[in-house]
Amino acid sequence: MSYANILAWLSEKGYKVSQASLSRYAFNVFEAAQRIADDLEKTKADVDFIGRNPDLDTT
Repeated sequence: MSYANILAWLSEKGYKVSQASLSRYAFNVFEAAQRIADDLEKTKADVDFIGRNPDLDTT
């Protein structure tokens, strides 16, 4: 969906939102999703490392 489509849908629902606000929101959501994806990759690497080193003291 384009920003125009989203803005039109929001308007139909009674919300008045500027394109700049929608753009900032989308950027913030993207950044948060990127941080989550990065953290997931780090967690996978940690779990793999622990799996390859079963005698490792993880405390």
